[in-house]
Amino acid sequence: MTGRGTDALGATTEYDALVAQALEAGRAGRYAQAGEALDRAIAQAPGRAEAWTERGACASRRPLRGGAADLRRSLALREDAYARDLLASSLHLAGRETEALAAWNTLGRPALRAVEIGGW
Repeated sequence: MTGRGTDALGATTEYDALVAQALEAGRAGRYAQAGEALDRAIAQAPGRAEAWTERGACASRRPLRGGAADLRRSLALREDAYARDLLASSLHLAGRETEALAAWNTLGRPALRAVEIGGW
């Protein structure tokens, strides 16, 4: 197994299994366990974006909101709307509005649904 997708027979690799394990742990609120699995996946295949994205998402849920660096790494490897939206949300929650808007603008967001101008 190579740590890159599936092997020649279509079997899931260890990398994919680690990411799946991390997602399951994260859904159950076991963020430390999810982080450990993602750390191992990243060590195994640092050139793949999925684990970077998910680790950034996990980190963004914690009070310190430290996921922006991982999400930026993911986006450097592969542009992805989900990762970009997570980055923008993480930056917004950290009070970094200008950076958040720059990230969202790449996706064509935010968008106004309606504008109303009224007078006296």
